[in-house]
Amino acid sequence: RSHSMYVLLDMHGAPGFQNPGDHSDNVDSNADQPRDTVKFWDGNNIKLAASIWKHIASYYRNEPVVWGYDLINEPVPQSGREYELLPSYVEMGNAIREVDPNHIIVAEGSWWGSDLTKIDWMDSFTQQKTGISKSWDSKLVYQIHHYG
Repeated sequence: RSHSMYVLLDMHGAPGFQNPGDHSDNVDSNADQPRDTVKFWDGNNIKLAASIWKHIASYYRNEPVVWGYDLINEPVPQSGREYELLPSYVEMGNAIREVDPNHIIVAEGSWWGSDLTKIDWMDSFTQQKTGISKSWDSKLVYQIHHYG
């Protein structure tokens, strides 16, 4: 507060691990970072993440220092499941909006945050794969990570 800085809250280690990296607390990670260790899109993990975000957003909904909520850090869905990312974002975002209409929601691209095509709701192929064909939040920021 004294330095006029904002905070972006980030789910770096999502339930079931959103990527195969040890930095996401993936206990099955190794040097090869196998994608089959990513289980975020299995079971009730998305619902659990949405519930966690709702709890966090309820607590911080009126906090002016919080800039926004970065839903999951550097997602790497299992091969063939990349289009499950956008619907999971919508579910988590909707949970946040139940309690906080004010703060920014941040959605990162697939494949370590580098591929926005899998979450482009304006793209006809993405629409076909996800069933999402309109903007899903009025305070949405897409984030891309570029390594290289």
